[in-house]
Amino acid sequence: MNTYGENLSIAVMGPTELHSTGDTFGDVFRSLGHSSIKMWPHSPVVGFDRASHLLQRLPITGLTCTPGMTILLARHLLSSGIDPVSLDIRVILTVGELASPQLLRQICEVWNADVYSCMYASQEASILAVCQKDGHLRTTPLNYYYEIINPDTGMVLSPSSEQREGELVVTHLYRGAKPLVRYRTGDLIRAHGTGQDFTITPIGRARDKLCIGNKVYTAYDFEVAILEDCPAFLDYQVEIHRRNNHDEVDLVLESTHEISTKDHHLAELHAHALSDKLDVPVHVFWGKTDARTSTGAMVSWKAARIRDHRDNQLRVETDSASQIANQRENRTAP
Repeated sequence: MNTYGENLSIAVMGPTELHSTGDTFGDVFRSLGHSSIKMWPHSPVVGFDRASHLLQRLPITGLTCTPGMTILLARHLLSSGIDPVSLDIRVILTVGELASPQLLRQICEVWNADVYSCMYASQEASILAVCQKDGHLRTTPLNYYYEIINPDTGMVLSPSSEQREGELVVTHLYRGAKPLVRYRTGDLIRAHGTGQDFTITPIGRARDKLCIGNKVYTAYDFEVAILEDCPAFLDYQVEIHRRNNHDEVDLVLESTHEISTKDHHLAELHAHALSDKLDVPVHVFWGKTDARTSTGAMVSWKAARIRDHRDNQLRVETDSASQIANQRENRTAP
């Protein structure tokens, strides 16, 4: 953090005033000599207008929040005629939801700030990996015993392998923690390094896998595929349809500015490239994403980002995401 100057003022934004995010990060930042400002844009007490006002009035140089919150804040600022770049935010630490380097790069462009996925954690298992200087997430073997298993068979992958991919299983080692023993997180990861000390790339939950055409994608791999070399955007969502007896993908991009002829041309080029990459017809549109895209941290990446029209069954997670999104929209409506 000292790379970005001494005595930074960092806005911490959790989902509610009661969430431990504000207290935990506040303590950490103060111990490092920085200031912490608690903001809760989703709270009816604070709201986005007041949070936006504080970002403009206070000398805030960093943000700690979900990737979805950075997008919501930027959208609110832009709708008020304020360019997020003008706020001089230097660093953004994202938490709480899966985000590929491609999505983080887009957030970086919107805010003109360095963006890091600063930890890998869950409500059940706590903090499982933390960010290094190079941006990679590394295990904390003094706190946990890690195993990586085949999610289908439950067989443990050899810890002597330099590269492993499977479901993460953890056992708590320190006194006072939740007594989790061989707890299956449900998360798929890629591990680089042997033994207990290795880097982690979270690639999505096992249940978030997507089957499109003849290929199966993890959440991470699909986001990387569709956002690689993508035109600059603020937010995105994906619609999947079954048309003429084959799968089709519609990628909806929300822009930070008025759409130009060049933007339409870039979208068309990206659609052609994606059609070749995914081996299914792909259409790329400029438009407004819906409120569900910001619910990844509360529900799941798939429920937030994917609208799969091939599945006619009611899904608990998509319903939950829609309910949260509707509540948030009603709370912020004028």
